[in-house]
Amino acid sequence: MKKSVITKKLNIVLIITSILLGVAVLLGLWYSNSKPDLSFSVKSGFYSEPFDLSIEGVNGQVYYTLDGSEPDRDSTRYDGAVHIEDASLYENTNSMNTDVSAGFYNDLRKQYNGGSKSHYKAPDFLVDKCTVVKAVCINAFGVKSQVKSASYFVDFDEKDGYKGVGYISLYTEPDNLFGDEKGIYVTGKTFKDYMESGKTEDIQDVAWWWWPANYRNKGDEWEREARIDVFDRTGQLILEKTVGVRTQGNGSRGMLPRSLNIYARETYDGTDSFGADLLNTEYENADTGYENADALTIFGGGNANITKINDRLISDMVFEAGLNVTDMTYAPYVLFVNGEYWGFYYLTEKYNARFLAEKYGVDESNLLIIRNDKLEGGEDKDRAIYEEDMSLLRNGDFSTPESYALLNTIVDMDSFLDYFALQIYISRFNDWPGLNLGMWKTKEVRDDGYSDGRWRYLVFDENGDAMNPDSYDMNTVQSTAENDAVFANLCRSELFLNDLYERLEEMAELFNPDVMGEKIDAYSCFARPLMEKELARFYGSDNDYIEEFDEKLEKLKVYFRKRQEYVKSGKLVLQAE
Repeated sequence: MKKSVITKKLNIVLIITSILLGVAVLLGLWYSNSKPDLSFSVKSGFYSEPFDLSIEGVNGQVYYTLDGSEPDRDSTRYDGAVHIEDASLYENTNSMNTDVSAGFYNDLRKQYNGGSKSHYKAPDFLVDKCTVVKAVCINAFGVKSQVKSASYFVDFDEKDGYKGVGYISLYTEPDNLFGDEKGIYVTGKTFKDYMESGKTEDIQDVAWWWWPANYRNKGDEWEREARIDVFDRTGQLILEKTVGVRTQGNGSRGMLPRSLNIYARETYDGTDSFGADLLNTEYENADTGYENADALTIFGGGNANITKINDRLISDMVFEAGLNVTDMTYAPYVLFVNGEYWGFYYLTEKYNARFLAEKYGVDESNLLIIRNDKLEGGEDKDRAIYEEDMSLLRNGDFSTPESYALLNTIVDMDSFLDYFALQIYISRFNDWPGLNLGMWKTKEVRDDGYSDGRWRYLVFDENGDAMNPDSYDMNTVQSTAENDAVFANLCRSELFLNDLYERLEEMAELFNPDVMGEKIDAYSCFARPLMEKELARFYGSDNDYIEEFDEKLEKLKVYFRKRQEYVKSGKLVLQAE
């Protein structure tokens, strides 16, 4: 009797459980089939005529934004086609923000004597714009679809200042860039807190571009999520992606246009690479960009922001001459931020383990990278390898042929000579070699190629004091020896000095004044219209900086002529003690 009752109860439980499971399955099927989704009738791109954008929502209501912010139920409700026209006709918004650089703070600049460089102006005209649309579909239960976005450029056929460049549309929550608390592009709370701290004597006579500001902050906490739509110079869409964005540079972080780093991360969209070649857009003889890049720099020119020529010119020469140093590719783009024109830039690789592994075919996990005496690739314990090698180079005696040959087992001497002869020839000083010196090697020796465990050198940041026309007769062999202990020690070897002087003579031929003049003229022809547009954007339409652009390029030609004369005179040598 008892067994029968128990059996009946168990059967009832099983029936109820089966029913509940069936209901759960049906609910799951219903939910999956009713999950909200949406689509756009027109893809990102360039259009010669205005058009109506239809947004089709599935299983929910569509909401959208046009300012880069994330759409939600408080955003504009979609109830018909969105008219897309030339947004350049609309009023400027973020481009009118004067919190984007301390260079706008004229009174404070005068009070603290913070540098003589002219301050910026908000544009006194309507800047070019694209329309950025972000949309989401939300169902009755509050479940959201994936946000969909697009960038539309209308009637750009007749606009000046875009010949030969690609386009990057970068957009994000406005507060991510311009918010007082978290905005990475403004002076913001960091500057305000500093000015209220009572320690402002620390910035007396300090150039304003070095003053504390949000844009000077670094680290993971100052990376913001953003979307980028990238187009080649013909206007063809080549990438749509969610990325991380940070400010980039040292002193130039305070200047405009500001350089930005962009990062591909799985945390944003499930992929850790850009998946598109973004760097082969302008000149054919450059190393092609690699699709596997996980980090790139949108480079504004650094301290050479009036011409933007320095880094690209040197990188071109390194590549054409086949020098044994690592260089970058510079692909020209214009940038639009939350739909507004933001200047002319070069997209470049970012020196990291991924880049070196791709370029040289080495194991990413086997790399050790040092920049500015800091470990940028490898584990903390690997720094001991660097310290041991540098100690040997600083203190060893390399005066005999046998000991000098040992150098080549520690450092690729062809790379060392190319690198130091290059920097010396272009008159690097002040911010080099104490700063802006980078090198890499494989930790383990695995073959006799690039995995041979020898140090090789990285060329970057040539936009400081390099190629200054007033420094054509500077003895940078002497100044380098005074500021770099490794170089100074090697200079004690006549064998090394002979190799160095021979390499400097080769540099004098490489940087032939006639060749350099032709290259600079060609650059001027390409970049001048782009720079006219940018300079008006950041300095106002009545600025005269385009004349400075012309003058600097002419002086650069003078530098190469006089530098060759100086080097061939035999004066660029180490002075006897």
